[in-house]
Amino acid sequence: MPSGNLNYLLKTLLMKTRIFSCFIIGLFIFSLNSYSQGYGKMRITLNDGSSLEGKKGTLTDESVSCLINGQLQSYSLEDVKLVTARKGNAVKWAAGTGGCCIAIFVVSGILDPEGQLEEEGMMGSYILGSALLTAVGAGIGYLVGSLADPWKNVYMSGYPAAFNRLRPVLNLDPEGRPLFGISYTF
Repeated sequence: MPSGNLNYLLKTLLMKTRIFSCFIIGLFIFSLNSYSQGYGKMRITLNDGSSLEGKKGTLTDESVSCLINGQLQSYSLEDVKLVTARKGNAVKWAAGTGGCCIAIFVVSGILDPEGQLEEEGMMGSYILGSALLTAVGAGIGYLVGSLADPWKNVYMSGYPAAFNRLRPVLNLDPEGRPLFGISYTF
């Protein structure tokens, strides 16, 4: 193979790689500029000092909207001072712990190695006890989910929402040299 063809192939490959890289960078920049973030619960503080609390909120680069008293309300970010939000994981925790309790009781009821559930009245007691303990487990899961889901500032006027997610990271490497990085939370 002549070296001229190899040079041509390398130049063509390099040009295609550059075009592909520019395309990927363009998509990344586009995705940063047009994003929408959803939250389970939101607190919106307007510039006039009034506060609103709603469910199923959405934050975009131009507005914030959520369900307040069952009605969708939207506000321009120019009118908003602060938005704090929670993901709303309490119900997921409750469903997870309640589901685990049900699974444990179903499996232990099916296995029943000593045959105790076949005695008179034991099946009804077992089902009632299982339902009560599942409800208690779901309640504990809801409590844990509520405590593990703090309110976070997702927008403050004067700063873009994406900027609020950036955190500088300063550290030292094992040899004592300074390290700098940027952390972005989703």
